Amino acid sequence: PVIYIVENNKYSMGTAIDRGTTMADDLGKKAAAYGMEYLECDGHSVLDLYDAFKPFADAIRDEQRPGFANIHCYRYQGHSMSDPQKYRTKDEVEKHKELDPIDNLAHHLLSERECLSEKEFKQIQKHAKDVSKEAVQFAERAEEPTPEAELYSDVYVNPQPGLSPHREYHSGAKNPLL
Repeated sequence: PVIYIVENNKYSMGTAIDRGTTMADDLGKKAAAYGMEYLECDGHSVLDLYDAFKPFADAIRDEQRPGFANIHCYRYQGHSMSDPQKYRTKDEVEKHKELDPIDNLAHHLLSERECLSEKEFKQIQKHAKDVSKEAVQFAERAEEPTPEAELYSDVYVNPQPGLSPHREYHSGAKNPLL
């Protein structure tokens, strides 16, 4: 089972998805062409996303089939530092900032459910930033992994019998994954 996810932020780099992708108005047709289960959902609400995605993921696992998820979201920054963002307006970006999933979840937990205090929320934010900084520092200090050591890492939940993750395959050798 595998789930292919389109983090659909409405743009392929600097081109609107409907100008550069066939069937952009119904990506479910692409999933159907490959016999995949399809899910389309709004990624702006963490809670709604969970409610939609959890049963989808469970079914994919249970049926041992591939799935395709089209999750609608938005990116506020350009595609890169050199992106002038002339393909969208500032009003469009500001409108989508009102839908920010982290801000909306924080509002839900702070105001609607009242299960999180402002102080706790700020501690969570600080902790997340600290963890991110530590991860970047670790990655920058780490040695490059070798292909031999990483080729089969995290490919299978339960490695296939007889497959060695460090076994070399020479040209002409039968690929055990096919």
